[in-house]
Amino acid sequence: MTKNERVFRSFLLENGFKKVSGGWKVPPELMKNEAVEREARQYSDSEAGIHGDFVCDFFIDFFIERIAVEHRVNLVGVALVPCLVLEGDWGGQTYLTVPAKFVGEKANPGQLLKEMNNFAWDCNCSDKIVEETGGDGSMMFIEELMEFEGMKPLELWVDEEFHATRRFRQGEHWHSISVDELAPRDFSPETDMPPQVEFTCEEVWGMKWGERVRQYLDLKNPMKMSLCCLFNFIMHISQGIF
Repeated sequence: MTKNERVFRSFLLENGFKKVSGGWKVPPELMKNEAVEREARQYSDSEAGIHGDFVCDFFIDFFIERIAVEHRVNLVGVALVPCLVLEGDWGGQTYLTVPAKFVGEKANPGQLLKEMNNFAWDCNCSDKIVEETGGDGSMMFIEELMEFEGMKPLELWVDEEFHATRRFRQGEHWHSISVDELAPRDFSPETDMPPQVEFTCEEVWGMKWGERVRQYLDLKNPMKMSLCCLFNFIMHISQGIF
């Protein structure tokens, strides 16, 4: 049993769940909660693994997340942390999640999303696809994620496709990536877009995505963007994306 599994097990026990063969029994006091009872009833079938007050091991984390995040049921030792989420392929791939409190006041997540989406799903960025579907499949939003007491706090997470250790793939197309170093001296990152330069897949793999993420999210800036400003920024950028 890993450390996280031990912590999650302790979390369930502290909240009155009882371990049984193959799953967990939801405590009676929680089952009296209308939202919890409704959630259990909604997924009460063999495929989901919820039967009355029994939730199978495989489904227990999803069940807890649903009642905590969506139904706002209070659970001991869990905090809901607003996080910035970047996705592509119409929700098929999550590129990045990061607690909103880490994002610097001069962050440009819109440009980061564009570059990550162009790299991972450039096939969705063609004029034909955008015209047919009304967008390139990319999106960003604020979502509350669970942070358990005693576990490692939520931090920056980036999909392994952008990790430096990922193996190269054959480059059969090009990616338009911004290069700040080529920008003119009067370039303003707040109002201007860096010059776009074409790179092959292999060349993009050689870039340090971690550094690009930290740069575009302005993570090193001690002055952070407020949640309200970040939300307004997302709404403004989303109108341009879609």
